[in-house]
Amino acid sequence: MNNTDYIKEKLNTLRIEYMASILSVIALGSGLAKMILSDYSFSFFSKLEAGNSLFDIGVVLFFILILNIIVVFYKLKKTINLLKDR
Repeated sequence: MNNTDYIKEKLNTLRIEYMASILSVIALGSGLAKMILSDYSFSFFSKLEAGNSLFDIGVVLFFILILNIIVVFYKLKKTINLLKDR
């Protein structure tokens, strides 16, 4: 971690990854909101209807993306602190 250029490149990569995750959450959240308004319910695969299982998969993906955003945010903060220490 002695190379400042490496830290800057890692910071830019994390920023792009963070922005892509945010845009994915917005898109997935929009689809889930539309499904909620269409009276789908979270049943966790208890019904074999195509809409409900798609909604279940969307909810699981949404929370995985949220966790990913949190991890990337902390990596980004840690890298920014490394760069500030230089």
